[in-house]
Amino acid sequence: MKVLTKAVRFHAKITEKGAAIGAETYQIAIGNGVHYGGGNVVEETAEIDDGHLDLYSLEMTNLWKLALMVRSFRSGTHGAWREVRTARCIEFDIETKKPMPVNTDGEIVTSTPAHFKVLPKAISVLAPPRALARQAVSPRWHRPMITSRVS
Repeated sequence: MKVLTKAVRFHAKITEKGAAIGAETYQIAIGNGVHYGGGNVVEETAEIDDGHLDLYSLEMTNLWKLALMVRSFRSGTHGAWREVRTARCIEFDIETKKPMPVNTDGEIVTSTPAHFKVLPKAISVLAPPRALARQAVSPRWHRPMITSRVS
């Protein structure tokens, strides 16, 4: 409740696919996967490797309506509210009149204007073959044992 009483809307220009949209918003969230911020959902159908970023913007005039929406942010259904703008794209630009902090995984890393873009195959991940990976995470006492009996 304390956070709600201090929240202030700000003007942002959201650019996606070359088209700019003005927004009066309390928050803009962009994610490469489903979750952020301790279990909140950016987009319920997002996947870390789907090649897209998902965005939502809280564009309500009455912030107290957020109290009715809280559960939808945990389940990922907040996009059904008309006060929540959603978008999916490979690239977003966010501009604000005054620089606004950009929070990444709990750390302020930069400020607006900010550019967000998916870089497919930007990192290589080395992992053991599937059978070895399963064996590595399986506790020892759950592995099948082979025994033999001599008659």
